[in-house]
Amino acid sequence: MPPRALTALKYLLICSAMALTVASCGVGGGGGGGGSDSANDGNYPGYTDFQVERDSLDSGDLTDVTLTVYDINQDGIYVKFHYPPSLRYMAGSSMTYIGDAQSWVSTEPFAATTTSTGKYLVYRVSRPPQNETNRVAIGFTMRATGGDPSAYIEVDLDNNDPTIPDSQEFNSMDPQFYSDDRWNIAIAGTPLATPTPAATGSATPAPSGSATPATTATPAS
Repeated sequence: MPPRALTALKYLLICSAMALTVASCGVGGGGGGGGSDSANDGNYPGYTDFQVERDSLDSGDLTDVTLTVYDINQDGIYVKFHYPPSLRYMAGSSMTYIGDAQSWVSTEPFAATTTSTGKYLVYRVSRPPQNETNRVAIGFTMRATGGDPSAYIEVDLDNNDPTIPDSQEFNSMDPQFYSDDRWNIAIAGTPLATPTPAATGSATPAPSGSATPATTATPAS
């Protein structure tokens, strides 16, 4: 298991041991959700444990992000992550752990987009089967791509509206992001240069980053 995964494992084991009584853990991480305290209430998105492996990076460094959601309502939720251009999602790194599963499984974001207000990752999360622990964890890897002392990753939980098609639940032109929790990240290095449009011609787009899916531990009940 790589060093990054061991660090993530340490945080996850500590926080999961407290999950039944405490909705937050760690420096900068913590609880989200709000409104009611019942998973039977359709207006209640759930409690969260939000962890970022490292909040001090050099340009080029990787860090694992893990969000565990407890007490998901019966209609499911959408989990939206927001971050600046100085961080890049490593394509292929997303994994989920659902209910009482024995291992993490590879997954893909519902949406991954860049807008004028930053970058977004969106995941569609369904409630686990009734006879399993009501818990879903999401893990993925980010890379620091340029110096930024004020970088961040923040998360917003939204209830799924079963009357609206999934394709209409997230609009990149109007992300309706209201942060439930946030990690501040300091990235050392040269800031990203502002892109200058080419005068003529075209170039082959650079391939997106990729990484081995983040390796994390089985969350404790």
